[in-house]
Amino acid sequence: MALKANFNSVDSFPASTHPETLKILVKMLKEAGIKDLILVERSAMGNTRKVLDYAGVFELAQELGLKLWFWMKRIKMLG
Repeated sequence: MALKANFNSVDSFPASTHPETLKILVKMLKEAGIKDLILVERSAMGNTRKVLDYAGVFELAQELGLKLWFWMKRIKMLG
């Protein structure tokens, strides 16, 4: 299942998805039996990798076993 959060910039919530919101959603989906989750993301106003790094998404993905996919560009899959 693909998820699309809102990490457009390094600006905090409500400009971008709060990492805790993403964490809770992923945990709920896993508890519901969804095993293969991929976060698909592309920052409209910044460098996607830098924005995700700033928001702590890479660490969160490792913690939750969440795979990452940059829109229009595949990155190393985690998990």
